[in-house]
Amino acid sequence: QCKIGALYEGFPTGYHGIDPKPMTTNQKPKQVLLVDDDQDDLDLYVDLFKDIDPNIRTVKYLDPTKAIVDLRQSSQLPDLTILDFNMPKMNALGFLQLLRQDSRLARLPVEVVTTGCAPDVTKALSALGADCHVKAPRFDDFKVLLQRLLKRVDGVVAS
Repeated sequence: QCKIGALYEGFPTGYHGIDPKPMTTNQKPKQVLLVDDDQDDLDLYVDLFKDIDPNIRTVKYLDPTKAIVDLRQSSQLPDLTILDFNMPKMNALGFLQLLRQDSRLARLPVEVVTTGCAPDVTKALSALGADCHVKAPRFDDFKVLLQRLLKRVDGVVAS
């Protein structure tokens, strides 16, 4: 069930096994912002997104505060932001609160991918317009999750 509201309205729930659409000449490559305090996780995301579609541009941050600063100054906003929940300088809730307070960044699609989604965390994230997803232990399952998250933002263009 979609909890994000109008941003993802009409997304078919329970949809799995998405094949990426081939990019046509009039499509701009998707940009994904990755914020995680674990370099190995960031590298895994980059590898998976390259495997899904080599045209996807990934931007990585180990420091969520630096990511917020750079987002505020960026002329090109990401099509999708993926956050780890537990980070030492700022957790995903703090990141989302700052993001949602900025009128230019408030509607950016954000998904939280972490090792576990407690009900209270899921509820708090949902209130800030993000869903919580558990990292799949198998490479192929994790890839399917990322494909599904990309599919959610098809047609939603960051401005």
